[in-house]
Amino acid sequence: MSITNRFIRASFWAAGTTYLFFAINFIGQIVMARLLVPKYFGLFAFVFAIREVISIFMGFSVSQAFIYSDGRQHDFNACISLALITLGAFTLLGVLLFVPMVDFYGYQYGVMLVILCFSQGVLNLANNYLAPLEKALNYKCSSLLRGLASSGSVFIAIMVAYSTRSIWSLGLRELLQALILLMLAMKLGGFSFRLRFFTMKLKSKFHFGVKTAIANGMAIVYYRFADLFIHALFGQLLLGYFYQARYLSYLPIKLLKPFTQDVVFSYLTHYRHDIKALGQQIYWLNYAAIRLMFPVVFVVYFFGADIFHLIYGTKWQSAGVLFSYSAILIMFSILYANLQDACYSVGKQVYA
Repeated sequence: MSITNRFIRASFWAAGTTYLFFAINFIGQIVMARLLVPKYFGLFAFVFAIREVISIFMGFSVSQAFIYSDGRQHDFNACISLALITLGAFTLLGVLLFVPMVDFYGYQYGVMLVILCFSQGVLNLANNYLAPLEKALNYKCSSLLRGLASSGSVFIAIMVAYSTRSIWSLGLRELLQALILLMLAMKLGGFSFRLRFFTMKLKSKFHFGVKTAIANGMAIVYYRFADLFIHALFGQLLLGYFYQARYLSYLPIKLLKPFTQDVVFSYLTHYRHDIKALGQQIYWLNYAAIRLMFPVVFVVYFFGADIFHLIYGTKWQSAGVLFSYSAILIMFSILYANLQDACYSVGKQVYA
């Protein structure tokens, strides 16, 4: 089977399974938004933004390093070794920042930061265990595993939110998703970790991860600076409105994510030695994205406030206006994702 046919088949499976589980998670997010008060989402968004800033300095372990490699056992060993180091560093840093967070913002902020830092380390480890499947364009299996982990975690989080109406259901969802995905990935990922690797392989994976961290750092600053800014000036409540409006505006982007991010990177790596062919692929990807997203942008801009109120209810009515103004973000985010994948595929993460 040719690379193109494998790409199409991988896109089909990734899209089909992701859409099913995304629908489950989307409904779950709406249920949690109706159960919890908006300020809880503001607190969560603020701590999540801090965790994302921390991840800039912990981003030297990425699953793309294995996909970009020859895909052998020593490549996998090196990637998992870096992921374990990242898990330890994330957890340690979360614990060290616990006291300053409690002193400045309160107990809930400190505990949430520890939970999110540990969860991110575990999730990064799980993604590295899934990398062999994605290297082989086996997105049928990897998408199923991700979907099962996310759907299972949101179901448990809803039960906790329904019974307690507490903010901890949001942190529990992140933690359970990471742990469930790790267990599934270790069982079905196809590779087993062995504490043996070549030093040069470890260095190459580290260098790839550092370059990726620089690119991811710019994206994190772009996406998360607003959260920190809004929290500092306007507090939890407005940030909660903004967080939920942005979540819904990302719906069209997430619907294309199996194609624009997960599969495209693996596909474009096969053209990394032919820049002209790579450029042609990006041109058609962007053309298709623009044609698909333009009607969505139109609807969100003119009818977004009414749609948001219908979905989330009266207590989220103030967020509807924010949602309508986020229409332009939809178009450019997808184009940016395609460009970022192209840069990653040729090892030029610093330009993304």
